[in-house]
Amino acid sequence: MGLYMQSRGEQRGHFYPQAEVSYSILDGMFVPYAGIKGSLAPTTYYGLYTQNPFVVVQPQLLNQNNKMQLFGGVNGSISRRVNYSVGGELNKIENFAFFYNDSLFSRGNMQGVLYDNLRIAKVKGELEVLGGKKWNAKVGGSYAYFETNQQYAWQLPNLQFSAEASYNLNSKFKFNFQGIYYGDRWAKSVLPVTGRDAMLQTDGSYVYKMKGFVDVNLRTTYTYNERLSAYLQFNNILSQKYTIYSGIPSQRFFAAMGASYSF
Repeated sequence: MGLYMQSRGEQRGHFYPQAEVSYSILDGMFVPYAGIKGSLAPTTYYGLYTQNPFVVVQPQLLNQNNKMQLFGGVNGSISRRVNYSVGGELNKIENFAFFYNDSLFSRGNMQGVLYDNLRIAKVKGELEVLGGKKWNAKVGGSYAYFETNQQYAWQLPNLQFSAEASYNLNSKFKFNFQGIYYGDRWAKSVLPVTGRDAMLQTDGSYVYKMKGFVDVNLRTTYTYNERLSAYLQFNNILSQKYTIYSGIPSQRFFAAMGASYSF
């Protein structure tokens, strides 16, 4: 538990609380926890690029002020092989970076940055099953509710699900599965939008809904010895046509193979 001050550059200082408490019940079967925290997160071009590789080259940079995050939940182990986590959080953020279709610094194939305040209420859960050295699996999901001065929380999904699994065969072959569901999002574009039910706004921009999608990936790795291995990767095996960022379609079914050798 504590209170600390954080300041960056010429910005004024901020005070943030730091407190967390947890308690183990029945030898780790139930571990309730709760806490509060905050921070000032520096915004850099690299950080924005990591989130969205289509961001414009010279965006405005405003540090994100995570004014307050309240969180709590329960995690634990049902057995030696089954772990779980259920929780929720409330976030109050100043200068959150939203992305939208840009036309000032690109031909509409890059994303501009728009800063505004954002409040998030989220519930989430995760279940993990461990099968020893042979296999493991994990499923999780979350639902978030957003409040912002913008018409919508641009390009942020309310609903997300994920599933992962891996299986080792004879210590030579390893199979990995990954599946995600990314829920509906609202997008903002300063360019005319075709092929969608876009709504023209009073500021001349266009607003439209981006449909959710499912993406499934598979990977097989063969290990000949400690030095030599090969892999075969399949992305978007359902060949779904979707966009993660507005106006920028993702690649449909994709396959790749390769090998590595360590000296």
